Amino acid sequence: MQIIPYTPNNKLLSSTIAFIRLRCWACVLLLFLLVSNDLSAQGANFKFGAIKFDLKGVFETVADSNITNSGTSPRRDIIFRPGLDMTGMWRLTEINTLEWTFGIAYDRYLKNGDLNSGRNFISLSPDSEVSFTILIDNITIEVIDKFSYDIDATDAVAVNSSGGEDTSVSTFERFTNELAVNTNWNMNHLVMDLELSQLDVKPRSERFKHIERTQRTALLRGTMILTRAFIVGAFVSFSTNEYATNFQNGSSSIAMGPSFQYQYSPLLIFAFDGSYSVSSFDNNGNNQDTSSEPKSIGLNFRVKHRWSRSYNHALALSRSSSFGFVSNTTTTNRIAYLWTWKAFKWSDIDGDIAYSRKADSGGANPEKFDRYSGKVGIGYTINKQTGMKLTYDYSKKNSNIEGRSFPRHRVSFRIDYDF
Repeated sequence: MQIIPYTPNNKLLSSTIAFIRLRCWACVLLLFLLVSNDLSAQGANFKFGAIKFDLKGVFETVADSNITNSGTSPRRDIIFRPGLDMTGMWRLTEINTLEWTFGIAYDRYLKNGDLNSGRNFISLSPDSEVSFTILIDNITIEVIDKFSYDIDATDAVAVNSSGGEDTSVSTFERFTNELAVNTNWNMNHLVMDLELSQLDVKPRSERFKHIERTQRTALLRGTMILTRAFIVGAFVSFSTNEYATNFQNGSSSIAMGPSFQYQYSPLLIFAFDGSYSVSSFDNNGNNQDTSSEPKSIGLNFRVKHRWSRSYNHALALSRSSSFGFVSNTTTTNRIAYLWTWKAFKWSDIDGDIAYSRKADSGGANPEKFDRYSGKVGIGYTINKQTGMKLTYDYSKKNSNIEGRSFPRHRVSFRIDYDF
């Protein structure tokens, strides 16, 4: 296999880091102005002029038995994670609204001090976003910028300077940004959506530069309300995906599929989303995946049932295809049972049990594995502003690649305070 050396784009890396820091410092500055100018607004919301905020302080402690996701050299640690969740709204006019959501957290490893680097200093939650909404009669135009900075390395595969794979990964630092423009036309029983989006994934480590990519998508979706209980829909989309280096193969794809939701009774709901996609991959990459024109079927079937006033549960079956770390695609089949029990007025218990199977489409060493997982959490509401939750999470991975089969135990304790 011919390896073409990758020359890092230091200018791009520096600009990405500066952009992340700018957003973080902007949040800190905004919080400072808010608290210093309107301390009297303590309660569910803060208010700064015409801008409304809701702030929530978070502190979480996590005990993890295998932070490296390794079957040969697992590393244990206790992680302290203080954070701040912020939502805000600024109604510019009666028809124009600016909204945002930020989730900022700091990870501190107790035993593995080498992970307490600047790259792991701060993280932005996946649901962080800024949106601007314009209303024109029955048409809604929304510009959304979703962004996150994460270090979770579950199933991640790195590539070293010689082109070899590295499966013992503790952190996978990457910045993800998705900018989308969605036009929604509501005609009562028929709703049409046209969305144009661009997704950028920018890893900070040289070991993951092979998956730095830009994906552009155009999507058209129609939804029709046939009755109060029955909703149907369909979509068609076209997308392209380009990588920054020559390791992975770029691609283009077209997808289409139906959807429906049926409320059989006030206590029972069925929902389904399906898709059929055809992709065309380049063959000039170095990942040795020759699946140039894969076809895939995706589905997401859910049954939600309210057993009683205090117990809700659901069954979910799904099949999906995503871009791989060292392959063109990775296909995932999953089945899960989820439940929530409102045991007492001030306490609830929730959890899930799941089984999934993943398979790479090809490559030098394609991985196939099964994962069994289960989670249970106990939440307790102290008062209107304060809550806490204790969660135990277990997973067991069985892989065809040596060193990639392992169990993992995680215990977390979280306290939330809504100012």
